[in-house]
Amino acid sequence: MLTALAIILGLLFIGTYYLIIHRRLQAPRWSLSSATLPIDGIDRHFSYYIPEGISRQPALVFVLHGSKGTVNIMRYLTDYEFEKIASHRKDFILVYPQGFDRHWNDCRASATYRAKRENIDDIAFFREMITYLSDRYGADRQAVFATGYSNGGHMCLKLAYELPEAFRGIAPIAANLPDVANNDCIRKDRPVSVLFVNGTADPVNPYNGGLVVLKGDSSRGRVYSTAESGQYWIDLLPGAPKTERIPYDAPRIEHFRTISEDGRYKVEVVSVKEGGHTIPLRRPAPYLPGFIGATNRNLHAPDLVIDFFENLK
Repeated sequence: MLTALAIILGLLFIGTYYLIIHRRLQAPRWSLSSATLPIDGIDRHFSYYIPEGISRQPALVFVLHGSKGTVNIMRYLTDYEFEKIASHRKDFILVYPQGFDRHWNDCRASATYRAKRENIDDIAFFREMITYLSDRYGADRQAVFATGYSNGGHMCLKLAYELPEAFRGIAPIAANLPDVANNDCIRKDRPVSVLFVNGTADPVNPYNGGLVVLKGDSSRGRVYSTAESGQYWIDLLPGAPKTERIPYDAPRIEHFRTISEDGRYKVEVVSVKEGGHTIPLRRPAPYLPGFIGATNRNLHAPDLVIDFFENLK
């Protein structure tokens, strides 16, 4: 009797495990196109999704992976939700660029990965992707946005620093601005709409500022706090900005929004209480490494990010 029960329970466990993993790993129903652009003699790759029946002059939304990431890892980590949203809204082209050697050359001066050591021109890469997609598909150059996780979030901040004329808004996740001693970006100090989404218990990107440490590697240097990172962009807003707190039914979420006097720019800071170095998601990827901390399931970052971008158009 006990043996039979053990077998039944074992089969149920295996079946549940299979369903969870298979549901996540099965090929998504949204197929991507891909392209390659030569940048300084290096072939740079990106994938993109154009929904069937897309509107004229669609926006561009770039989604950037983190350190050691790939296009498919980022899709997996976000449960293909950006593709799902794009297929429903039909008003933006979704773009997944691939970092050089799986990294982005962001603003952190002390970083030691190849993209930084070789000073890869990611700014030129983004310029060329925008040109490619606007020339071929009529994308609206006045509605270009970028979101990214960790190293990808830091690259978004570099885009806002160095290419503000090209980006209407950015949404870094699990990323703060590097402090002045660790920042080698060329700052144009122009207003850009920014949405920060950071966990207060992030063990990699310290919410209150400090040294970024990834599994003992502290080469990425120091960053400002989330509040200081938001304040930098708030200080660039024209006129007399107004700040409001956005109420949430979900627990452990604190959301502040600051709007420029003319209403054109917004800086929003979303703090995820006890959240780790993760992307808040209704259905997080299973078996994420424990050292990155907890994932909040009450906040759905893809919806939050796309709603933020849509309200800037």
